[in-house]
Amino acid sequence: MPILGGARLSGSVGKYRVGVLTMQADDAEGIFSTNFSVARVRRDILRNSDIGAIFINKQVDGGDFNRTYGVDANFKFFTYLEVSSFLLKTDTMGISGDEAAAEMSVGWVDRFWEIEAQYLTIQDQFNPEVGFAPRRGIRKSSGRFGVHPRPGERMPRIREFRPTVEVEHITDQENLLVTRNLELGFAAELQNGTNLWIGREARFERLDEPFEIRSDQMIPAGDYDFAEYRVYFTSDRSRMFSTELRAGTGEFWNGDRSSFQTRLLFQPSYQFAADVSWNHSNITLPSGDFDTDLLTTRLRYSFNTRMFLNALVQYNSTVKEISSNIRFNFIYKPLSDIFLVYNERRSSTGEVLERALVAKFTYLFDF
Repeated sequence: MPILGGARLSGSVGKYRVGVLTMQADDAEGIFSTNFSVARVRRDILRNSDIGAIFINKQVDGGDFNRTYGVDANFKFFTYLEVSSFLLKTDTMGISGDEAAAEMSVGWVDRFWEIEAQYLTIQDQFNPEVGFAPRRGIRKSSGRFGVHPRPGERMPRIREFRPTVEVEHITDQENLLVTRNLELGFAAELQNGTNLWIGREARFERLDEPFEIRSDQMIPAGDYDFAEYRVYFTSDRSRMFSTELRAGTGEFWNGDRSSFQTRLLFQPSYQFAADVSWNHSNITLPSGDFDTDLLTTRLRYSFNTRMFLNALVQYNSTVKEISSNIRFNFIYKPLSDIFLVYNERRSSTGEVLERALVAKFTYLFDF
């Protein structure tokens, strides 16, 4: 949908922070002109806490609408204890009932302990059309427990150990199990900035219908239990040259997978940085074996503290495409920017599939 124009207002009034955004899109391909608007207000309370509310509206010429209403709260106690929650409800023409989503999370993170718990419910008809819900009709309980002991003089080359346990349990709204993840990990950070990690992830997935993993391959419906072992290594990223290595092997749905990723970073100065990465996976399934490769190059250059150039080029062997994104950013005054962005997709034979040049201008009014 082509954008006709929009406006944004944000700022602080005493203990309140407010933001309003509206954008008007023109008619396109049988879709009527549509207005998208968001209004947000947040109030600081206590010492390090806040409460807020949000309203999102999508209004189509002719009467169709989709709206989201929400409230949230974030509290911090005793320096390390954090409690947060939100409640959202959507309102869509033609839908009634089961349109809510809510979350509650509690966490305690200090220099030794890391304890977090979360509960999320998203009803079947929750429908935020301005935004998205990655998975509807679920109830998710998750938790993380870890400790960060520092051996000190007993092991002078080790800065910190980080053993962790993470669990995720997802059911539908009738409490039937659909997904379960259990990850056990052990990390060590060395005094020279090197990080080592080893772990195991065990998964359960229930598929009510087949899904397409490739254009000519399907994973059948059914229940799947599978596990994978992984290792991870990073060298000191503060040096001119650094590297990152990842590897994994194990079961994958009704087959097996082995994968590795290597990444080389070059940063000779604060102005320039470049990295190249290669991600390769070998998949073995009853329906057939295949490999995937993702090659990525990133370049970042800072002309000064107000002018930046970023480039990203990727090759994806699955779709046999080369994609490019080049972005120029000039901060002509604080919090006011000019962006020039060039996007392109090419086939592996060099045919241009998509090309776009986008300009964006922002200006901050200070009242």
